[in-house]
Amino acid sequence: MTLSSMGDVSYNLSIVRKEQNNTLEDVLNLPFVYAKKFNKKVIVVFDEFQEIEQFSIEKKLRSVIQTHSRNVSYLFSGSKNTILTQMFNDNQRAFYKSVKHLHIEQIVQKDWVKFIQNKFTETKKNIDIKYIETAFEITNGFPYYMQQLMYMIWDNTTKHVNKGIVNNSLKIMLQRESNLYELIWTNLTPNQKKTLKYIILNDGQNIYSNNNLSESSISATTLKSTIEALIKKDICDKKDNRYYLIDPFMKYWLQNI
Repeated sequence: MTLSSMGDVSYNLSIVRKEQNNTLEDVLNLPFVYAKKFNKKVIVVFDEFQEIEQFSIEKKLRSVIQTHSRNVSYLFSGSKNTILTQMFNDNQRAFYKSVKHLHIEQIVQKDWVKFIQNKFTETKKNIDIKYIETAFEITNGFPYYMQQLMYMIWDNTTKHVNKGIVNNSLKIMLQRESNLYELIWTNLTPNQKKTLKYIILNDGQNIYSNNNLSESSISATTLKSTIEALIKKDICDKKDNRYYLIDPFMKYWLQNI
């Protein structure tokens, strides 16, 4: 509490770093305290676990939860495979070799077809398989983006889905994210921009082949460094020797600039 020369009283709250650390530790210990008190086994799930990078609490988190023994188990999941891999496989990181890895396979197209058609039918709407296949191709089958696009298609459909509805739904998605894509694009270097276009042009495949490189005027050295930078920026990634944009909608936005 402070008192000004005019007699006004004001209040302020400040938390020192030690108090912050103690509060974090208390919160992290809650599952363990509960498990011990009620003699229960507890599982704590951290979704999008890679996001803790921005808070610089990896070491603190590891030091606390490793004391929880068999009373509490932890599941770390996330959508940014490259960052997660670094977190658990880099011997300089706090969680190095601290987990068992479980790869979750992509939801296959036939399962999407069954699920989506059932949902449309329940709301007295109809969608042909070919339009679900189109959405699957657009989104690379990524659940987050597939759900977004399919909801937009469903929302724009009165009775039956058609090609125009699918195209318009994608257009709306791009318009909604255009400011974000513009910001990302603006902050890239000229070589990073060129590399993104190059990845899209070649569908992310054989990008180090001499024929493709000669046509793009990008050297292998430059390509390697720019791809590494784009992966660190969480803009693209690699799977089965193919590079791809993590946000599949951005691919279509880039094709129109």
